[in-house]
Order: sequence, then structure tokens, then C-alpha cells
Amino acid sequence: MHIINISKREFKRLNPFQLSRSIIHSEADLYEMDYCGERKIVKTIFTYDKDYYQEKIRTIATLDEYSSYLPRSFTIPDNFIAVRNKIKAFTTPFLNGETLDFILNNPTIPIEEHIYYLTKIGTILEELKKIRKTTPLKELYIGDLHESNIIINRFTKELNIIDLDSSRIGSSFSYTAKYLTPFSLLKHQDKYILNKVI
Repeated sequence: MHIINISKREFKRLNPFQLSRSIIHSEADLYEMDYCGERKIVKTIFTYDKDYYQEKIRTIATLDEYSSYLPRSFTIPDNFIAVRNKIKAFTTPFLNGETLDFILNNPTIPIEEHIYYLTKIGTILEELKKIRKTTPLKELYIGDLHESNIIINRFTKELNIIDLDSSRIGSSFSYTAKYLTPFSLLKHQDKYILNKVI
């Protein structure tokens, strides 16, 4: 995976990326940058926990290594950013579009369009099942799958999954996920055993 080396001053000068107020994010800071004429999103990697940091680097590198097996709808990280020879962040392509959350909560968008995108998500999940059966990626799961991590271009009808650095790929390590916390609606279900260890 390519590493972009920048100075501490250049890193501090990156423009913050403005998210919608309805999007909750706590795992990283987001910025924008232009690299080789392409608009990129920059996502920082928190380094406060050594195991977390090393696993995050491994997850991103593995996504890059096995990108040919992954669905076209996956927005794969494409560069690491290093400051003083330490990886501090990574980039992903910038996507034009709206979150699925925005679309599902917009009363002016027809229900048929909602169903179309939800069906496409189901197709992606079926594709992942096939990838787990037919490729070396036996442990491949979208970690934080929710409506704000799906970007939709309504003109092309294309759907992209983002925030894949929180996926589980070739490892048993799991990251924080919106619907898999002690505060989510799943807390009140009876089907699965809850892990009490926090």
C-alpha cells in the first residue's frame, strides 16, 4: 500500500471534512485533501492503544491486499499517511452522494427507491457470503454496517459502503459498531448471547 509522507505542519493544515449533524462518529477525525489531482477523504488512526493501532493498520493493509476479491461497492482505503515516519491516517476516495440515512428519512423520496437501495444492500451481503465460501477470505464481515456508512449516488443509482477500516477481515478482532453496543436496540433482544465484557 502506498504511503504519503507529509510534515507535521502539512498534516495540521488539512481541511476538516464537515459531516452532517445526524452522523455520529467518535473513532477518528476526518479531513479532505487533494492528492495527485484527486479529492480524498483523510481518516486519522488513533494511537492511544498499541493493539488497536496495530490491528487497524493490519485491517487496512489486508483490505488493500485482497481488494480484487471484494465487492465493487466497497470503498477501499488507498493510501497511508505518515508523519515523521509514523502512520497517522489513511485516505479513501471522495464519493459524491447522500447517506442512506438521509434518503430513508427524506419523505420526498419514493418508498420504491428506498426498497431498491435496501435490496442492493441485501445483494452485497449475499455476495460477501459467496466470497467467504470461494476465496481465501473466510473471515470477512462489514463491521459497522449502518445507514450512515452507505453512500448513494441517486443519479447513477450506485451504492458504496464506507468505513471499511472497521471491518473484520482475516482476524477475530472486532471494532466498535453502532448497532453492537450496550446502548443500541439490540440490547433488548433474546436471540443472541450478550458479551458482558466491555
